[in-house]
Amino acid sequence: MKKPYVYKSNFYLQDVNRLMLNAVLNKYFQLSNFKEDERKSLVHNLLMHIGDGSTFLFAMNFVSVNLIMPVFVERAGGNAIAIGSVPVLWNLGMNIPQYFLSGIFKDKKLIKPTVVKWGLINRSMFLLISIFSFFVLGRLTKQTAVIVLLLLISFTSISGSVGVPTWYTLFSKTTPVKLRGRLQSVRQFFGSFLGMLAGSFIIIVLSSIPFPENFGTLFLICYLMMMVSFNFLRRVNEPATRMQEKIEIKPIDRLSHAKLILKENKNFKNFLVSDALYFVSITVFAFYVVYGIKKFGLPTSYAGTFTIIHTLSMIAANIIFGITGDIFGHKFNLFFLTFSSMAASLLAVISGSALVFGLVFFFTGCVTVIQGISRLAFIVEICGEHERPFVISLLNSITAPTLLFGLISGILISLLNYEFVFLLNAVIAATAGIWILFKLKEPRRVRLK
Repeated sequence: MKKPYVYKSNFYLQDVNRLMLNAVLNKYFQLSNFKEDERKSLVHNLLMHIGDGSTFLFAMNFVSVNLIMPVFVERAGGNAIAIGSVPVLWNLGMNIPQYFLSGIFKDKKLIKPTVVKWGLINRSMFLLISIFSFFVLGRLTKQTAVIVLLLLISFTSISGSVGVPTWYTLFSKTTPVKLRGRLQSVRQFFGSFLGMLAGSFIIIVLSSIPFPENFGTLFLICYLMMMVSFNFLRRVNEPATRMQEKIEIKPIDRLSHAKLILKENKNFKNFLVSDALYFVSITVFAFYVVYGIKKFGLPTSYAGTFTIIHTLSMIAANIIFGITGDIFGHKFNLFFLTFSSMAASLLAVISGSALVFGLVFFFTGCVTVIQGISRLAFIVEICGEHERPFVISLLNSITAPTLLFGLISGILISLLNYEFVFLLNAVIAATAGIWILFKLKEPRRVRLK
């Protein structure tokens, strides 16, 4: 009988905490299934990934792209189009540059230095937005303030884009495939648990500190927590190994190589369709808080209340979908993601009270969790190790333009109303779910055949 692995640390943990941690690690990650010489490095990396991910998510709760940033833009003087452009600029900035930057670490044994460098640059942008909020925003006209704020949000996402393919490759190199879903769920579980604390702070900050210093305070807290995340990230131990297969893709060959992948990998092509539809359906998430505050005459601090509901949902969802992703496959999770997106839109329309409207954020929490657990994890399983950075960047670059629907949503809201846009997105989410159900193949079952 294999003995449970006992993680020893003379710096991070006290004796009681160590015993509790060992019990959780052995039970949840089934460490006894791994060789003795692999366990020490594996457990260290699991803890560093958990610390990095959970504190990063905790930090992002203070300035959530869908919950806080849209309210910030609205309070600065932005209209529906400006509000809708927040997730558009964020996601375009996070995704499109990856197509051109996916080759920055080719031929390197170690990619962590690249991840660390751009991780620090990205985190520093949140400090810059905080400084802008404290010392500059109040001196500008509303129109100028909104434009500069949107530009800063866009630059922040672009600086984070460089690290996405490299980070996920680092994550894949340091985490066995059968543990990735559970590890992602643990990261998001602790991040969500801490997110409840963030929601409480948001309520206090937005209700007690005047605008725009209140949002400047939120971005400052976000930056400080992100530096804690950075400390964990730089402690990840990366094995000094090259990719098992090596394909050097020159910039001039990227288009032809992308066409080849789309031609040969039909499952990836079908995933692109469902992913594009899904992204279109979530562009309305940025409007939910603003809409709820206006519909029910709520104070701005209710953004914190909705954040708490959102994070409570994420806690429950993490417990469920990390395990379902590992056991049943990530197709199962992706289908439920589209269902949750549809349910959020429908509830936003039919809710007759702020209490019922709060359920909208239960489903947005499910969407956030499943996206983090299963979207890239599914891609990792349908492509070879040597292709992962390019395929991930290709996925994000092709899907990203669909997020322009957020601007279209803002225009439609200005011309028509919120309800029409929410119902339209419910239909789009349902279409994505049907496509996943009938077109997308679970890669694990394909391999078994």
